[in-house]
Amino acid sequence: MEKYLKNHNGLTLLEVLLAFSILTIVFIAFLTFFPQIGTFNQITDEKMRAVNVAKQQLVIVQNDFGPKFINNLNTNPQPTNIYDQNNPYYISLNLIEDIDVDENYYLLLTKRQGLLISIKINKEPELSDVRKLYKVEATVVQDDDSRELTKLYGYIVYRNGGN
Repeated sequence: MEKYLKNHNGLTLLEVLLAFSILTIVFIAFLTFFPQIGTFNQITDEKMRAVNVAKQQLVIVQNDFGPKFINNLNTNPQPTNIYDQNNPYYISLNLIEDIDVDENYYLLLTKRQGLLISIKINKEPELSDVRKLYKVEATVVQDDDSRELTKLYGYIVYRNGGN
């Protein structure tokens, strides 16, 4: 029994408290990263959703709306209701207002999943031979705070004489 009482290889109370204090400080520092990770994940999720919505709208514009719209502009010198949001050709876009015409582009506004999507179609093609390439820019904005989330670019391919 005396052998165990004379053994001084254990830890003192001071050493235990010091080790516990160091571990507590490290643990608290580590815990401060979790809220930042959650915020980062939320921002990333918003951006991914915005990119997906923009891509969906861009595909609709490139494959469905764009060629019909440009064909209508090219075949009718004074087209009727071409800029009207209720035009039956534009139902797939779900426009929230009439198409705005600027000096350099056509502006379309649509809303999907709480996001406002602004689509600009250049009036003049960038390539003009058998095919014409019209640049399209889709900008997605958070509807409640007008914060830009993403911007995508693409082209409408229009062949002379139709789609």
